[in-house]
Amino acid sequence: MAALVTPALAAQGEAVAAAPQAQPAATPALPWGMDYQAALAQAKAEGKPILVDFTGSDWCGYCVQLSKVVFGNPEFVEYAKDKFVFLEVDLPNKPKFSREQMRANQDLADHFQVDGFPTILLLSPEGYPIGGFSGFAQLEQVKKHLETGRAALAKITAATPESKLDVLVEIRKGLNPGIVSCAGDLDLAIMALDPQDKTGIARARKVKDELENVERQFNKSISDKGLDGLPDSVALAAQLMETVLPENRYHVVSMKSSAAYLLCTSKEDLQKWEQATLADMAKVAPAAHGTEQMESDKKRISTRVAEAEKSLESIKATRESINQRFQAVQAAKAEEAAAAAKEQPAEAPKPAAQPKPASVPAAAVNPAPAKPPVEDVDGKPVVTEKPVELHWLTDFTTAQAQAVALNRPILVEFTGSDWCVYCVKLHNDVFAKPEFAKYAKDKFVCMEVDLPEKPKFSQEQLEQNQELADTYSVDGFPTILVLNPRGEVVGGFGGYLTYENATARLNAALENMQALEAAAAMSDADKLEVLVDIYSDMDESVALAADYLGDEIERLDTGDKYGLRYEKKIDEQSAELENAQTALMAEHGSAGMDKVLDLVKEWDSKVLPENRLQLVITKMGALLLKARTKADLEKLKETISADLLTLDPERADMESAQEVQDSLSNILDSADEVLESAKKSREELDKTKAAPKK
Repeated sequence: MAALVTPALAAQGEAVAAAPQAQPAATPALPWGMDYQAALAQAKAEGKPILVDFTGSDWCGYCVQLSKVVFGNPEFVEYAKDKFVFLEVDLPNKPKFSREQMRANQDLADHFQVDGFPTILLLSPEGYPIGGFSGFAQLEQVKKHLETGRAALAKITAATPESKLDVLVEIRKGLNPGIVSCAGDLDLAIMALDPQDKTGIARARKVKDELENVERQFNKSISDKGLDGLPDSVALAAQLMETVLPENRYHVVSMKSSAAYLLCTSKEDLQKWEQATLADMAKVAPAAHGTEQMESDKKRISTRVAEAEKSLESIKATRESINQRFQAVQAAKAEEAAAAAKEQPAEAPKPAAQPKPASVPAAAVNPAPAKPPVEDVDGKPVVTEKPVELHWLTDFTTAQAQAVALNRPILVEFTGSDWCVYCVKLHNDVFAKPEFAKYAKDKFVCMEVDLPEKPKFSQEQLEQNQELADTYSVDGFPTILVLNPRGEVVGGFGGYLTYENATARLNAALENMQALEAAAAMSDADKLEVLVDIYSDMDESVALAADYLGDEIERLDTGDKYGLRYEKKIDEQSAELENAQTALMAEHGSAGMDKVLDLVKEWDSKVLPENRLQLVITKMGALLLKARTKADLEKLKETISADLLTLDPERADMESAQEVQDSLSNILDSADEVLESAKKSREELDKTKAAPKK
């Protein structure tokens, strides 16, 4: 979600946000509530808008700054206390509220499609957005946004039934770009007043819904058939091109091109793929998607054909990855089906649920009369298996000792049992299932690492759990790690997965452990291949905890065939550029922007292609901070747009580049706000710059 200060200025704003700020004097706090329905009721009763603060109070630096510098400022408290109903929607990393409150907060963020923090929404008493912004802003800018929202509510209140549609449309058009994606309820209010869709809102929603449906259809063939589904996906895309709305046609062209690309096995195939894709692109009106994007895509396609050998190697690797994952999922499905068939003999009655044993067995006090064994249709006794139970350890030393003794991996579940909705869902849908107990009992030593909101165990236990989370770089929940007996990560996953997908990832981890053990006796060249296969297929959310694999690959890969040294060079250069920029800003304040631009010129010839976008953003930030007129912004837009065209589409983050381009598209429309924000940032930089050396 685009921030108010635009991505580039936000990059500069890190220094501002991190700088010491004057502490506000003690003042009565604003009455921030946490109950959305109560806030709606109060807003309707009092005729006030609801000021909603979507925040991450223990991880989002800009959220903390906004809370302290603006919402905690006595001037803001005095301004706001009688004008709004206050609602805080906090989504912290560490437990802070009840599980129900965490779920309610996440549901509210999902409902308003909030994906950037902080996001401030001003809602009407009916609950639809009428103002707000995203990102950090200074006090006066915040007040300006809120006053715009209050003026919008006044217009709604004064509107007649005949004029209300025009009022809502005007408000919709005037929303800050950073919160447009949050305006779904406002769109519904407009649509209710616009049955003929003169505003085009209904059409836009139809386009969005159709695209989501098309993507589901397109991906189904591959998920159902693996590589064999690629031709079906290409055929489906060709068919959909003739039926989808014009706004979605280019998306379908891209889908078809992506699938067809993976079917190429020679340079001739790539050339045919290029011709077919260009022919499809010619059927799409540039206005429906954007000429610049289409030209960029054509350039990327041409590059792939020109670098045929490299492209075919990439296609091969991608196909292997798709095939491996498909086979793992199919194997898990087959195993689960076989287990289910084995556990449920035909016509066999289900055994009654058994109570947990008491300290004295109930049968010893009041023995039940013996019953004849249940017989199947062949007259043979039906054997009812005793349910398998998993024992989840909580002490890592004990778990590791068992793992060593049994030569089994440790399955570690990092969870927030009383606040993390997806942790609870994963546990109920996967780990608590009887079939999982049967699957895992002889494969893993199981351990739970719980970080609850409310105290559940000793301080020592909590400290051990937090230390384990820190050791294994766990910063999202749930996270599932599979460790070998030495405590090294061999696999796992992050977030919620279905039973089938979860067990597929665990099966992959078991295979990784066996492969690593076998690799110990291999030559360096063969060992390197094994490590690369494991590391490249590892779930991104746990790969950080498996840095020992990366270190070993780097040691063995003396020629950097797999590029880990190059990746490290990218990271080191990126950090060097950031540190140099920060130092100039800290030493010279706003006057240092010319020096930052000199730094950009110096780096232009030596920056790696992967870091060129960072250099462009650095340049954009400096030009923004220097901007004082609309003419400055026009020149900035022209300069940065030209710089973006120099990016290598195969090696730069083109999604982020598109975000920068989008911010440039809007910069002149909000020129006054951008210039005012730049002025405030210059003032803050000058306040916090380093004192001159004596």
